[in-house]
Amino acid sequence: MLRFAKFLLATFLFMSPFSAFASEAEVPFIAMEVGNDFYSAGAVVEVSERVAGDVYLGGAVVSVTADIIDDLVVGGSSVTISSKIGDDLRAIGSLVTLTGVVDSNAVIVGGVINILPGSRIEKDVIIAGGVVNFGGTAVGNLKIFADEVYFSGTVERDVTIRANKKVMFSKNAKINGELNYSAPYEVEIFPELANIVNFKLLEKSDTLTFNRKTKGVIGFSVAILVVGVILLTLFGTQTAVYAGNIRQNFWNALFVGVVLFLVPIVAILLLATGIGALLAAVLMFVWLTILIMAGALSAFGIGSFFLRQKKKTTFSKKLLALIIGLVVIALIGFIPQFGILIQIVIFTVSLGALVLTKFQLYKAMKKAKLL
Repeated sequence: MLRFAKFLLATFLFMSPFSAFASEAEVPFIAMEVGNDFYSAGAVVEVSERVAGDVYLGGAVVSVTADIIDDLVVGGSSVTISSKIGDDLRAIGSLVTLTGVVDSNAVIVGGVINILPGSRIEKDVIIAGGVVNFGGTAVGNLKIFADEVYFSGTVERDVTIRANKKVMFSKNAKINGELNYSAPYEVEIFPELANIVNFKLLEKSDTLTFNRKTKGVIGFSVAILVVGVILLTLFGTQTAVYAGNIRQNFWNALFVGVVLFLVPIVAILLLATGIGALLAAVLMFVWLTILIMAGALSAFGIGSFFLRQKKKTTFSKKLLALIIGLVVIALIGFIPQFGILIQIVIFTVSLGALVLTKFQLYKAMKKAKLL
């Protein structure tokens, strides 16, 4: 879980407007060592000296040319890794290029991903992107999800490929395990490629569903991010209480959230009488307002839960919590069958925590005789 949270931190660094913080010399606005670990972010970030611990990088252009003993977590517009990574690799970027060696697992997400000849990943690999060129070596299992896949590398175990538009296998490619690939059409496979080959026709509706879901997640994430930033700016002093209610009063918040979902039923019943029509309209307006706020703050609540933020927290750390929670909720949506259910629970707890926060504020103001 800690490694996953750190990967989300790199995602946050990637999403930040680095050029606005960089000087004319393009010096990283963050560069620090914590124990053996190294953190850096900026317009141009480069690791050219050996690091004995984990490395976390974010920037417009990121280059890693020196060996890293432990994990590398990196996010950027252009990411190039040409050295040896002693443990796991987690990378996200518009363009990601790997020519080095990864001694453990690798997860790579990007627009264009190039795993070039000479690169080697000692364990399992997961790649998701627009265009993927795989020409390296993977000792474990390989999974690729992309629009276009060009495969010319070597994999010692099984390979799973989902290509929404196009997939091509070079004659130099070799899979010592089983090949399972899904594509809009079947391609010619030469006998030496793999021991077992399984093909699944990817229907056009499947491709559209996948793309629509991805676009929907992106649109939802952007909207929540904008509303969340506005709420953190306007009501920053109350966010610590809100986060505390999620951590300390989880079940109470869940219960209140479930009860609040009964509000529309009450409003419908009030509409059945002429006297209750105005009250129903006011009730629904208040309910919808709280609903929108809860949706935006749900991401902040999840991020705060992971970071265990305290009352005195800077705006930048609150923003980090918002983005971490946003990424977590978006990723949960891709979990088959249970993803939507988990998102509903998160939203319900967030709704309840928001109402509890407002109630606590009301009691504090009443105690101070401000009401």
